[in-house]
Amino acid sequence: MAKLQLTHLFASSVDEALGSCSEQAFCDGFNLPAEHAQVLARAHQQATDKLRGNALAELNLISDEHGVDAALGRLDSLKAERPLLPDGSRCLVAAPKESALMLNEAAQPARRRHVQAMRSALEQARGSLPAVPSRAPFGAAIRLPSAALAPSPEGACRCPLPPGPAPGLQIDQENAELERQLAEQRAAVTAEVGACSSTFQQTAEACEQWRDGLRAT
Repeated sequence: MAKLQLTHLFASSVDEALGSCSEQAFCDGFNLPAEHAQVLARAHQQATDKLRGNALAELNLISDEHGVDAALGRLDSLKAERPLLPDGSRCLVAAPKESALMLNEAAQPARRRHVQAMRSALEQARGSLPAVPSRAPFGAAIRLPSAALAPSPEGACRCPLPPGPAPGLQIDQENAELERQLAEQRAAVTAEVGACSSTFQQTAEACEQWRDGLRAT
C-alpha cells in the first residue's frame, strides 16, 4: 500500500512537471509552418511518454538499491497490526508517556459538551427566576385603598392576601426544582465523560500491550 502511494505521488509530480510545457507551446517554440504541427505534436507526445517512463524506471531502480520496498512492506505490516479504534481507524503509535496526552485530547469533545450543558442549565435557571420588584424610595408613603383600611364588622382590617403559596416559599420551590434539573444534567454528562474515559483507557492499554509485544519480538 505504501509503495503504491509513493509511486502514485511520484508519477503525479512527474506529470505536473511535464505538463508545464504544453503541446501548443512546444509547437510554437519551433516557429515552423502549420503543416509541420502534426509532426511536432507527435514528437512532443513521444518525448513526454519516454521521459515519464524513464523517471518511473529510475524510481524503481533507486528503491531496489536502497531496500525501500522492503521497508515500506514492514511499515504496512506494522500498521495492520495496530489495534482498531471504535471509528474504524487504527490506533496511533505513541510513546508510553504520551498515553495521558492522547486520553486528554480524546476527551476534549465530551468535556466541551459538559461545559455547554452547564452553561445552558445556568442560563435556563437565570431566565426562570421571577422578577424582583423595585423598592419604593426610603420614606415614601405607601398608599392603600381606603376600602382595605376600613374596619370590617368584626373589627379586622380587610387587606386581601394573594392566592397561592407565599412568595418566599414559591421561590424556594422553583430554586429546588432548578437545582434538581441541574443535578440530573450534571450526572448524565459525568456518566458520558466516564464512559468515554473508560473506552479510551481500554484503547490505551491495548496499545501498550501491542507495543510490548513488538518489543518482545
